[in-house]
Amino acid sequence: MSSLIYYNSGEIPDVYRIGGKARSLSVMVGEGIRVPKFITLTVDFFESFMGSSMEELNSLLKKECTSKDEVDELVRNISELIEKKPFSAEHKGLVLSAINNYFGKTAGRYFSVRSSATDEDSAKHSFAGQLDSFLYIKLDEQLIKSIKNCFISAYSERAMSYRFINKLPFKSVRPAVIIQEMVFGEISGVLFTGNPLNNNPDQTLLNAVYGIGEGIVSGELDADSWVIDESGNIVKSSILPKKHKITFNASAGYGTKKVDVETQYVDKPSVSNKQVLQLYEIGRKIEHVFGGFPQDIEWCIKDNNIYILQSRPITIMSRINKRERKTVLDNSNIIESYPGVITPLTFSYSVRIYEMVYRRFYFLAGTSKKRIDELAATFRNKISYFNSRAYYNLNSWYEGMMLFPGYKYNKWFMENMMGVKATAKFEKERSPSFFKRLFSDYPRLLKGIFKVMYLYLFSDSIKNRFIKEFYETTGKYLNEKFEGYSNREILEKYLYVEKKTFGNWDSPIINDFTVMIFYGMLAKRIAALDIEDKAGLQNDLLCGQGDVESTKPTREIIRISNIIREDSYLYKLFSKNTEDELISIILNTKNERYDEIREILKQYISEYGFRCMNEMKLEEDTLKENPAFLFTMIKNYLRKPAIDLQDMSRKEREIRLKAEQMLFSRIKGRQKLWTRWILKNARRAIKNREQLRFMRTKVYGVFRSMFNAIGRNFERDGLIEHYKDIYFLHFNDIFELVEGRSIDTAIIKDIISARKKKLEEDNNTEPHERMYFYGDMYKRNFVEILSEDEVEYIDYGEDTKTLKGIPCSPGTIEGIAKIVLSPVDANLNGEILVAKRTDPGWVPLFPSVSGIVIERGSPLSHSAVVAREMGIPAIVGVRRVTEVIPDNERIRMNGSTGIIEKIAVE
Repeated sequence: MSSLIYYNSGEIPDVYRIGGKARSLSVMVGEGIRVPKFITLTVDFFESFMGSSMEELNSLLKKECTSKDEVDELVRNISELIEKKPFSAEHKGLVLSAINNYFGKTAGRYFSVRSSATDEDSAKHSFAGQLDSFLYIKLDEQLIKSIKNCFISAYSERAMSYRFINKLPFKSVRPAVIIQEMVFGEISGVLFTGNPLNNNPDQTLLNAVYGIGEGIVSGELDADSWVIDESGNIVKSSILPKKHKITFNASAGYGTKKVDVETQYVDKPSVSNKQVLQLYEIGRKIEHVFGGFPQDIEWCIKDNNIYILQSRPITIMSRINKRERKTVLDNSNIIESYPGVITPLTFSYSVRIYEMVYRRFYFLAGTSKKRIDELAATFRNKISYFNSRAYYNLNSWYEGMMLFPGYKYNKWFMENMMGVKATAKFEKERSPSFFKRLFSDYPRLLKGIFKVMYLYLFSDSIKNRFIKEFYETTGKYLNEKFEGYSNREILEKYLYVEKKTFGNWDSPIINDFTVMIFYGMLAKRIAALDIEDKAGLQNDLLCGQGDVESTKPTREIIRISNIIREDSYLYKLFSKNTEDELISIILNTKNERYDEIREILKQYISEYGFRCMNEMKLEEDTLKENPAFLFTMIKNYLRKPAIDLQDMSRKEREIRLKAEQMLFSRIKGRQKLWTRWILKNARRAIKNREQLRFMRTKVYGVFRSMFNAIGRNFERDGLIEHYKDIYFLHFNDIFELVEGRSIDTAIIKDIISARKKKLEEDNNTEPHERMYFYGDMYKRNFVEILSEDEVEYIDYGEDTKTLKGIPCSPGTIEGIAKIVLSPVDANLNGEILVAKRTDPGWVPLFPSVSGIVIERGSPLSHSAVVAREMGIPAIVGVRRVTEVIPDNERIRMNGSTGIIEKIAVE
């Protein structure tokens, strides 16, 4: 093999000899992928061509550039150096001889001449569009000129600026040149084995046009596009009118020109579905050849043969290797329980609770203790901690669902309940063998069915027993601050309460499973009907239940406000005094004038004091520690007309009745009984869910009081600076300190300081919604999966006046959008509340608004349930709505369809 020319004979040279593009083509040829024939003028050829001028070139490349102007000057000097270097007869003869020997008869044939730099097409730096290619070149002087231009393009202003910006060294840059048989592509395009539009590595994106692919690469032509999922299914296609194409300029005898597409082909798909899937399979093979890294592939079709012209890594996905284990993190619904950043104690404590609760549930559902122990990591990893935020680890949830019968349907039910926007294929999903199904899966299936049926049939008695035991355990601690207790005494009480509550969390977790099943069944049942507004109908059917636990705190605040409104003295007192002044006057004095209202307020704080903003975040104060927000809401209601609670309930019952009439008018015979049974169970389970979730809030409140007390003890003993610093320790850190397993206390304050700093930094970043991690997660080899809704609805403005989310509560409202980032700062009077996310602590704001629009959530999220009960139109899952809709914008929202419209103001 000549060192000056590489003939693609099997052995694949190093990238520093033939450049990244040529090496990629050589690898594909070796794997049997159809690539147009080519030879490569190696780096040695270039250096031989430059001869004695190489010394001057090396000297220029060693210069350190500190500005764009210096880069431009370097480019001019190198271009002049190469330009003035003549092509010797020896080098020219070597090129022509190589082409004739390798390609055979060359008369009438055309070639492409393409740059292949030594640092091109790497995983991190693709140099896409930075280097030159010359198409439809004859075997004449034009070919020699194109080779020289390729040499120059390796040091062009574009390429050198790219290196400068990416801090790539100049001194080792060398060009090779590919001379390749020109395929007169009838159809051409680009294939991405990871979708760069939404960052999803599991999707393949295919773009195609008539003629050659230059029109796609330059962006000059409209292209058809297809999206194929990881199972090889075409999930989306967009066929556009293709009025022009780029093709060979026959009249000039070289180069390309833009021509009209024949009329009969303008609106037709440029490739068939069969060809789409053929390209998809080729793409999968190429991705595998290059180690599992997603590829950007250029291709063309001639005489029904597919040719691959180039493949390089997709730069934005260059960190991931799809051969490694994929872990999916998603915060679709957990963000309602844990909005924003959370402290290490809240997260590590929640991990413990999730593990305890789900181990118990799977035991109740008939899973053997041995199998549960084998899946210990699954239960330990229900949630993950990334950038100080909580995420569902969907791998663990899917693994858990595989233990239940009917995984295919249960998986969909689970995703539907959790508000997961897009499914994720789990790597352990596979069809079991016949014998495994016969002797293992079917018996387990029958056992699971009987267990689940038992839990369902006796769910009421299980719930009543749970509630009784819960209050017997926690009742005496609900208002306890644990002052005067030693750390060991608090720890003993913690373990006792934890065991009696979360250790026997039977009813809440059984009910959550029931919600998942029946809500999913109701969705499937409605989807089968010929009804246009299916989502709106399902929401209407679930509203107006009355006496829902989530609405009780707000209804009670409204009742208290109405009592104060009737007393002119109290009304004036609340109107003219601040929250802190009212706390001092009413709660912290013994003036008999305030005995009645003081008792009412203290009773509210005792019963609902743990229901607050961010109530699942242990580090947050509740109304028991700081009741200011209660007084804020009362003052807010007193500024508005009195709210009629009975009228609110009546309207919701009317909506519910109308929805029932519509539903059952479309169902005949026995299906009515079946549907009524599903609807009854869905309603009951959702109502129970709110009650049982409030009990979770209460026990979290008890544990918060315990941690605060230990924190005060740590502060008193000088272990930490402030009692709330305890929340920057992990749960096990506290146990180890109290029990004496860890007595190296010298670094505790340093650990707390470092974690505080990290939390503050993370608080200034926007959370990712969904991420795919590949390999060990600590390596942070991940991609953020962008929501399809974000791509579709981002252009809200002058030209596109609609957004769409998930409809949750019916009604059409027109009004002023009020962006609210924290309920503490909200002063609302009938506007449409627009927020990033909410939790139960936001609910007291709801009676002050006419509609609710939230970036995150699902139809079963807390805010959606409460909005339905209060008769407030609500839409959730509207991506980036707080950025897209300006504050005080006039909008119209339809809670039945999920549509939000901008209203032009004259």
